[in-house]
Amino acid sequence: MNAQRNSNLSRRELLKATPLATAGLLVAKSDLLGAEANSESMVKLAKQVRPDFLLGSFAHGLDFTRNDNPAHLDFFRRNFNIMTVGVYMTGMQQKSSRFAFEKTDALIDFAHENNIKVYLHPLIGGAVYTPKWVNDGNFSSEKLRQIMRDRITTILKRYHGRVDYVDVVNEALTGKGRTTDGQFMWQEKAYRGDDHVWMKTLGMYQGKKHQFPRYLVESFRLAREAGGPNAKLILNEWDNETTTSPRGMPFLGLIEALQEEGIPIDGAGVQLHCRLKNGKLHGWVNQQPLDFDAFDAMLRLYEQAGIEVHITEFDIHLGPNPTEQDFALQGKYFAEILQHAIESPAVKSFKTWGFTDRYSWKADGKDGHPLMLDENLKPKPAYIRQVAMLHNLAAERDRNPN
Repeated sequence: MNAQRNSNLSRRELLKATPLATAGLLVAKSDLLGAEANSESMVKLAKQVRPDFLLGSFAHGLDFTRNDNPAHLDFFRRNFNIMTVGVYMTGMQQKSSRFAFEKTDALIDFAHENNIKVYLHPLIGGAVYTPKWVNDGNFSSEKLRQIMRDRITTILKRYHGRVDYVDVVNEALTGKGRTTDGQFMWQEKAYRGDDHVWMKTLGMYQGKKHQFPRYLVESFRLAREAGGPNAKLILNEWDNETTTSPRGMPFLGLIEALQEEGIPIDGAGVQLHCRLKNGKLHGWVNQQPLDFDAFDAMLRLYEQAGIEVHITEFDIHLGPNPTEQDFALQGKYFAEILQHAIESPAVKSFKTWGFTDRYSWKADGKDGHPLMLDENLKPKPAYIRQVAMLHNLAAERDRNPN
């Protein structure tokens, strides 16, 4: 399949043969094209390319505690077969022993009713993912360890057998990843300066060869104990998408080190938040455009190591007052990233960080219009170009089944 990436002529011919021949052009928001694109199913096309591939989104905009828009639900069930469900401690556990399960229960029920796999995010993270009563609680290590045990056990026991993947820990490394002598550099502060309470209070764990934060080791062991052998346990990180990203190679080394020490970890989470700058795709903090060769090289290293990869939070943020050309470029890169992912045997799931700009992550409060549908649930080039690309790959697979 990788040869298809270098076959521009056949791709153009295939594009002309698809019902979305105009995908990605500046007319992509017309009512006619929007209606045609909405009749497609991304996940059905993806399964024609790779039957084992999971395609999905974070459940932004799906809230069954209000009278939700049925169109959101319909789009999700038709286009995706995996859902990221947030179980943030800051929202779910605002008080010591009280868990707010109503929204999560409804989302997981919806997923199972529609044969959609469930991916929980995250069980444990740093200060920004931890409520004030924990950050400011001055708990002893014994008490904090019990809080962690209660949280992980309560959630995974409640959803035992109904959760397929779990981001056990989110964002454990610093921006440098590793020291010059090979030691891992651990996240000890939040961006606003707050201490990482789990790291500070629980200290370090010394394995046979490697040293890790104790919270990291114990949270994975608790998750395996409570979630059982079938729940896949993932470590999630950002700025780790390529071999040249600051956390790229250190993160792979961390996964390998954890496995070497017998810590029950099943895969690597790659966030892949992006920005469009000067007509090029950039990682979230990278000054240089995203290097697709280095992205492919990173995925090959995971494949060679036998470590599965999950693209967990993909989106592309635009600058202020985006033009139609910006939206067209966003669509081009949405399709390109998805193609690289689906063509990599290492990548098991691909999830965007939401699916409509109405309910998107607004970094620093700025609306970057980062997703595949606009605020009115109309398809953008980001959706249409992905559908066209999947059509092309499916047609190529039919022509060359081996």
